[in-house]
Amino acid sequence: MIKASVGEDQANKVERQHLWFDEGCGGCDDGSCPQCDQNKLQKIRCGNWFGIACAIMLLCHPACGQATGSGPGLYSGPATFGGSTGEAPKFYAALPLNYVDNTICNPPSGTYDTTVILGTSTNVGPNCHNGTPPACNVTYTDDIPGFVDAADNWRDNADNQASATAHFADKWWLIEVPNETTGTVFSSTSYDANTAIISLPGKLATPGGAEPSKCLVIDSTTPLPAYNVPGSVGSGTFTAGEQVKQSTSGAQATLMNTSSFGSFTNMQLGPIYGYSSQTNMYTWAGQTSGAIFTPASTPSPFMACGRGLPGFGGARNPGCASPNDKASMWKVQLPAPQTSNHIGIYAGADLNTSANWVNHIVLRDVEVTLAPGAAQSHNGVTPPRLVYVQPNPLNRTPCIGCQAADHIGLERYYIHGNDPGDIGQPTTGSSGDSAANCTAWDNSGTVNVTNNGSTATVAFASGSYFGMTFTSGSLIYLGGTREHSVFRHGVHHRGL
Repeated sequence: MIKASVGEDQANKVERQHLWFDEGCGGCDDGSCPQCDQNKLQKIRCGNWFGIACAIMLLCHPACGQATGSGPGLYSGPATFGGSTGEAPKFYAALPLNYVDNTICNPPSGTYDTTVILGTSTNVGPNCHNGTPPACNVTYTDDIPGFVDAADNWRDNADNQASATAHFADKWWLIEVPNETTGTVFSSTSYDANTAIISLPGKLATPGGAEPSKCLVIDSTTPLPAYNVPGSVGSGTFTAGEQVKQSTSGAQATLMNTSSFGSFTNMQLGPIYGYSSQTNMYTWAGQTSGAIFTPASTPSPFMACGRGLPGFGGARNPGCASPNDKASMWKVQLPAPQTSNHIGIYAGADLNTSANWVNHIVLRDVEVTLAPGAAQSHNGVTPPRLVYVQPNPLNRTPCIGCQAADHIGLERYYIHGNDPGDIGQPTTGSSGDSAANCTAWDNSGTVNVTNNGSTATVAFASGSYFGMTFTSGSLIYLGGTREHSVFRHGVHHRGL
């Protein structure tokens, strides 16, 4: 699960900007799900997707001189450093094992049965904090209670019948939240029974019964594009917001461009319904205007705040400063101080009907964070859980073949800890580098490793530190034999 501390976890672009995993994996690492490996094979169909920030270790060919290590990354006192003989182990990034269809929550032709705009749309019930249920007949407020009303009404009245009591209906819903630059930020010092600011609803036809097939999508009122398609307008002039369809494949999406409709060289698309070709440059036609766009490449997923991984078309972007996409994002922020493991967004058992679990919900264009100074790196802090998907939400013991929250999506999201300039964070001057990162946190460096048969020679090359953090006089053992104390240029040092 994602846990934020000082610094940031920016979304990594993995398979259409998402890292996919299936529902059998939810509770494996706490021992509560003894058949997780078996369940994972049985539940490939589940359609769970949940983007997380991750770290990928890449070790190049052994000719480069590499060292390997394991265990915690911070040591003091005597330390053991293992140098492998022969070729260094090879670790490479791997593609996801099980691909999940990330279009399943895109309604046909991009048309939802109901669209709720917080602060604007009328709430016909049955859930309303600011009216009299079940009729309600009030405006959805653009705050946490208004959001909860809207999400619960998808669960209880998805066909949007006036004055209806709670009932099941399988319908496409879109909830639009004003972006954070309008002043709408979901933050509170009051938490629900899950110790969360927001708990997503669990929707089933009957308690513990069948799941819906149509989704609840929660997005900003001013969303980011989902895809970029470079190319040129071949004929005609497109119409703002019209549907565009790709020839041959039949894939369809909403046009997101805002200008130059007869000459743009980069077509911006919303979520695609159907499957665009990943090999052929089929043309796209406006379904209202009849205009034709000839692509130069296949659709490229749009990454919030980075436009891609550093070194792969994007750049590290602390604070989402440049490009700044916050005007296209709705925001959930845990307040300061954090004295318990509070949750920003929770997905598990439904608050009202504990036999129902969260499913078929997608969060798009969302920022989830904590207030400046909420959880610094010092004794006594309790880190929050920004987004928490509950493993084994029905609390079955033993968890054999148990149900997990499923069909949950995060797309174009910015989930992070404190930003540069926040309380307790460096900004400029001798304590920070050009990117406003604290130089005292820099714990990196390079060594060269030479294999000598049964022994290895480790030589400092550059940087400030490498590997373990040693104290002055710490000893290095190679192959069980003490070699020497840690020193640099003849002086004992806290690193190689």
